[in-house]
Amino acid sequence: MNILNKLKVSFYDVEKYEISIGLEEGLRMLKASLLSGSTLSDSLAHQLKK
Repeated sequence: MNILNKLKVSFYDVEKYEISIGLEEGLRMLKASLLSGSTLSDSLAHQLKK
């Protein structure tokens, strides 16, 4: 919530999504998190567009 406040994003502009990932995807995300600051957003972007 602190980040949203700092970015001046309204709580009502936030959407909640629930997804499932498998072991292989989880391991790829873990590996990518060592190389990128936006791994979660980058790796799940395709699922959020559905």
